[in-house]
Amino acid sequence: MKLIFEPARLVMYIAAALWLSPPLCAVLFLLGLTVLLPIRFAGKKIRRSARVRMSALGEVLEAMHQMFSGIRIVKVFQREGLERDRLKERTEKAYVAQIKTVLARQLSRSWLRLINNTSLPLVIVIGGPPLILRPGHAASIWFGHVRTRS
Repeated sequence: MKLIFEPARLVMYIAAALWLSPPLCAVLFLLGLTVLLPIRFAGKKIRRSARVRMSALGEVLEAMHQMFSGIRIVKVFQREGLERDRLKERTEKAYVAQIKTVLARQLSRSWLRLINNTSLPLVIVIGGPPLILRPGHAASIWFGHVRTRS
């Protein structure tokens, strides 16, 4: 049911916005693009860094498996230091990939929080007066009615 109702609700909201104020709707569309494009880029960055992180983790696990399965050979040829350095290099690569993933997630969350906290006040402050002051419009009638009642 959500698959049907959510797009229908979105279409209804867009139709109502176009009916109330087409210029305001156009401005909000442009503002929406400035919101959605950075989110899209952040999503790509998150997916890319997650892919790198998983491959780096796989390399770490593979190195550990090889080291533990061939521990006698490593000890016979005295390669413990070399194996330790190789494992350290791979774990550092996995750690950097994890940090990049977390950073990209936090940046996208911060961007969304900023947009959520500023978009509604901007819409009310910028788009409210033209709607309220336009004579004969549904919004001006309703707001005028509210203003006279209080």
